[in-house]
Amino acid sequence: MTNLAPLHFLREVAVMALEGSDRPVDDHGDHIRAPLPVHAGEVLDRLMGERQPYGSAAELRADLESMRDRPATVSRLRRAAHLALMILLLQLPVGGVFWVVFIPFVQIRYPQQGEPEEKIILWAFMLGSVGFWIVWAFVFRGGFAFWRGGIALRRADGRKASRLQCAFRAFVVWAPVVTLIGLSVLLAEVVPSLSWLYFVLWGAGVLLLLLYVPMALINPTRGLHDGIAGTYLVPD
Repeated sequence: MTNLAPLHFLREVAVMALEGSDRPVDDHGDHIRAPLPVHAGEVLDRLMGERQPYGSAAELRADLESMRDRPATVSRLRRAAHLALMILLLQLPVGGVFWVVFIPFVQIRYPQQGEPEEKIILWAFMLGSVGFWIVWAFVFRGGFAFWRGGIALRRADGRKASRLQCAFRAFVVWAPVVTLIGLSVLLAEVVPSLSWLYFVLWGAGVLLLLLYVPMALINPTRGLHDGIAGTYLVPD
């Protein structure tokens, strides 16, 4: 038996275990098509023939041994730390949301308050902040908090999530919140007599923003936004 025979066997086992079925004979893809931890993906790339292929099973065993204590999935603790950092970084758009809803509230209670110029500035501040984070997610494939939190975004085939996917994911997070709060502000302007409905919509937007935290912790590897955007969270 040659040194490469065990590697070929392990390659077939890895494909079967991680992809769920054997590949067709004519499929010579050199990448495991599954969302994996970044460090595990690098090892499996070598096993599959990408990068610098392993010359023996002993080399593979040494790399596997070095990864023994590294995380296989994103834990709730790691996700919670990531969310805490996100909350700190998101003070700009979140602050914009609350300031935008403050002026309509003042106008409902004190109609003489709130100049149009102030409302325009606050709307521009909020939308600009949200737009900034969407662009940030596009440029940095998720953002600073993912990098510092040791989390990467991957597609179902194990490749890096595209920048458009990352931007769309950020859009999916913010669009419902901004829509609800935007409707509440519009309603306060058009039909101020329905102040109760304004508070219902505003409260729904704020509640949705708060619900993102437990939703992310229930399934730290793939939340609702990831299901829509087609992304997975994996350890870096």
